[in-house]
Amino acid sequence: MNGYQEKESPFLPLGDKEVQLAASLCKAQSDYSAKVCRIIAIDLKEPSKKEYLSWRNSNQQLDRRAQVVVYNTLSAFTTVYIISLNSQRVLSKNEFRDVQPSVTLDEAVEAENLIKRDPKCQKILREEYQITDMDLITCDPWTVGRKDPKNRRLIQMFTWCRMNKDDENQYSHPVEGFLPIVDLNTMTIVEYQSYASAPVPKKLYPFRADKWNLREDLKPFDVIQSKGPSFQVHGNHVRWQKWSFYVGFNSREGLVLHDIRYNEGTEERSILYRASISEMVVPYGDPDPPHNTKRAFDEGEYGLGNCANSLRLGCDCLGHIHYFDACLTNTKGEPQVLRNAVCMHEEDVGLLWKHLELRTRHPESRRSRRLVISMIATLVNYDYGFFWYLYQDGKIEMKVKHTGQLNICGRNIYHNGMRNGSLVAPGLNAQYHQHFYSARLDFDIDGTENRVTEVDVVHPTDAELGVATTQKNAMTIRETVLSNELKASRDINAATSRTWLVSSSRRRNYIGQPTAYKIVPVTVDKFLLNDDSAVVKRANFLKHALWVTCFDEDELYAAGMFPNQCEIDQGLGKWTKLNRSLVDKDVVIWYTFGITHVPQTEDWPVMPVVEAGFMLHPCNFFDMNPAMDVPTKSSSCSHVSARI
Repeated sequence: MNGYQEKESPFLPLGDKEVQLAASLCKAQSDYSAKVCRIIAIDLKEPSKKEYLSWRNSNQQLDRRAQVVVYNTLSAFTTVYIISLNSQRVLSKNEFRDVQPSVTLDEAVEAENLIKRDPKCQKILREEYQITDMDLITCDPWTVGRKDPKNRRLIQMFTWCRMNKDDENQYSHPVEGFLPIVDLNTMTIVEYQSYASAPVPKKLYPFRADKWNLREDLKPFDVIQSKGPSFQVHGNHVRWQKWSFYVGFNSREGLVLHDIRYNEGTEERSILYRASISEMVVPYGDPDPPHNTKRAFDEGEYGLGNCANSLRLGCDCLGHIHYFDACLTNTKGEPQVLRNAVCMHEEDVGLLWKHLELRTRHPESRRSRRLVISMIATLVNYDYGFFWYLYQDGKIEMKVKHTGQLNICGRNIYHNGMRNGSLVAPGLNAQYHQHFYSARLDFDIDGTENRVTEVDVVHPTDAELGVATTQKNAMTIRETVLSNELKASRDINAATSRTWLVSSSRRRNYIGQPTAYKIVPVTVDKFLLNDDSAVVKRANFLKHALWVTCFDEDELYAAGMFPNQCEIDQGLGKWTKLNRSLVDKDVVIWYTFGITHVPQTEDWPVMPVVEAGFMLHPCNFFDMNPAMDVPTKSSSCSHVSARI
């Protein structure tokens, strides 16, 4: 690790001792009882933007704080504590009486064990499915997606059965129609759904390397950085090329980037104060029960950070790697250290720019390198890679890489003659579904006063041109300032190459244009369900590709803080009704993107990566191409292969 001296980071995630301290202070409260209380999450309580910007320009010390979410199984109350780790005291306590926080791994494991030992479940599995060995049973926890009139904390358990103890692919063997529902408060089964509409498929589909005859014609591909990486790391603060930022992590969003800046001379220019994935939703398109209840809000209901992988050198990332650890917690408040939760490395990505001067035949070209900051979260069957890329020409890119295993069912793929899934193997139906995300982008383009403009490229009419043209080749742009929150709910329009500009209200480049960054759609899938669907009612952000809000410290998650068992949107759909002004304000962009997945046989038994994402391009932010000063030679290891 390359290091440099600077003051400590206010965005450094909590360490194990801090998690332990926060838990102990919380447990010391009079309303905390170990018998009925579960600690859902312990994370850094980030300083306010005002506090951070003041700290950045001074030597003052910031109070280090933790946020602890506690759920009481007896009262069904959720309490959020803000704790000062410096003074070791509770600063505030906020109680919520009609919400359900995210489901924890401890609860899911306990619910699965309950089903395995329950006599009625054993009887159903034995008589209807001929399953006698309960050790082979596995259960995936899916939230019910609805409020419970009795305010119970419910989880539905989709069930699978391995064929033997060495069978690693449970999704080959759905126990179709068996869906017990567990009350996590009392750890009792409250519903026994069972209708054996199909036998349990028995064919094995292994995916581990030792079960396959591997190719022998693939030679090593080594990434060698003989002088080490070009980045420097101090704690969680990173400098690379002309970029500067902090790497954050929490149990809900997982990877977060803070205070992204670009250095020009002695000035570090602000671009993004905070960038994260604020929510993700995966609705399945099977209209028949029980699969019509599959609509996971994977971030708000489970936590991307809670489901993060411990990454492996040479497999998940290549080259000279820097890893960042994370510290999570179990429901007892005990710290759970996750090694290598975030990976950072450099990648060569081909041509950066090139020109051949035709008269002199002199070529000039540069190769492009990018910095990759990534994490991978496994949500039962699917594995999601979240990748942020910084480029030498000032671009920023966000990609989600979808892989892992399909969520399989054993029922017929047709509903009233309409197909709603794909057979990927005999007896295995992979249902049509979508994956959608809301990226929260707190822009600070050269300061906190910004405005947002929609830009369409159009062909003007002769009347607009004021002249009758013969070539019909005119192109122009139409710019619309998104002046308030209701006006700023916008959709992608490929026909006009629509983009959106976030511009500084104060700064201009050297020819007088506002400095800006452009939001460029990459994947353009549209969310398919109607506005009155149960999913959209809970997550209004799915209705539009772009939302803009006036900055508020407490508005962090697109579907609200507690989407679990909530039936009405508590996020963007609620906040934008305030219709706050967006002109020359501190604005937050919420960008919706995703993919539609119609599975195919090539997706089985493990799905090759499919990507979704967007890009942020500098637009008049620089006075010219900022990558003109990239060195001409970046590698000394290239060779010409022998000609035959």
